[in-house]
Amino acid sequence: MANRFQKIIYYTSAMSPIGIVFSLVWFFQNNTYIIPVIITVISLLLVVAFVISFEYGKKNISPMSIRVTDVATNDIWVLSYVISYLLPLASMLIAEWNVYVLTIIAILGGVVMIFMNCAIPHPLLAVRKYHFYQLTTENGISSYILISKRCIRNKNEIKTVGRWFEFLLIEK
Repeated sequence: MANRFQKIIYYTSAMSPIGIVFSLVWFFQNNTYIIPVIITVISLLLVVAFVISFEYGKKNISPMSIRVTDVATNDIWVLSYVISYLLPLASMLIAEWNVYVLTIIAILGGVVMIFMNCAIPHPLLAVRKYHFYQLTTENGISSYILISKRCIRNKNEIKTVGRWFEFLLIEK
């Protein structure tokens, strides 16, 4: 199972495209490049850290057997991410948005996400052609998210997984 640092990388890197779009908006609105470059570099470093962490975790997570009673696709989350990534573009139309207040709200949301006991699909994995499935297991837990490269059509296809976080699994 991944540690807290990997969990921080997982959630913050999911927000990195927002940083890149925000830096573009900042550049076009303020005609300065120092802050956009800093935000873009931080976002790209988070993406690289995520890829390294994910590949390391995928190789080193120990497999466990699982008995699935129900499986449903959960790729729709990626659409909500795309919409949220475009949200900084709205500030080009609405001049009264306070960038500092939005930054504080984003930081607070990130801190809360780290301590939540839930799993959300990661949009960068969708780019890498992973699919997300919501699983219900034999023990009654119905909030597992499974990450898989395969298109799963039958609950019996899922036999062995690795636990990434408490409710986030990856197919082994």
